Amino acid sequence: MASGSECMVETRNLLPLFREMGGTPQASPPVPVAATTPPTGIPADEATVAEVTATVNEFAACFSAGYRYRYLYLLSNDFLRVSLGDLDPAELEAIAAAAEAESGPATPTATAGQTLIQEVRDVQVLADTRVIATVIGGNIANVGGATPVYFIFVRNGDRFLIDDIIPSQPQATPPA
Repeated sequence: MASGSECMVETRNLLPLFREMGGTPQASPPVPVAATTPPTGIPADEATVAEVTATVNEFAACFSAGYRYRYLYLLSNDFLRVSLGDLDPAELEAIAAAAEAESGPATPTATAGQTLIQEVRDVQVLADTRVIATVIGGNIANVGGATPVYFIFVRNGDRFLIDDIIPSQPQATPPA
């Protein structure tokens, strides 16, 4: 289990991006297509595996530490646009301010709410230079077991950021 002390992601000013998003109509996020298999590439080298594993562990640590917004700094701008693009400008500004305020110690999440990463595997470099990994983990209290999820990463400077998260199983469609 990742500890909150591992949530060391460098903050950045999200306000300019969020203001751009709030002032520009965003295209509707594409509706996920239920793919039978995730994209594949060539096996990643050990350094890349270590880097994406570190990003996944830090992502989990931020949640487990009780930070409500700090994980946003581990997401690419493109993923933030898709994930938050339907929020109004006031909501985006409030989120940016709350994320910036999370610079000090957090109140750790109760043990039942902790995020547990069991394994990061099958790390591959895709044709577009992004990286995909299968991440096994989830909420520690989930008695149904860990769920595989596909994380797609993009290099940003000296680290990888999360560019997409794809569930391994299509989301259930609510009854009409």
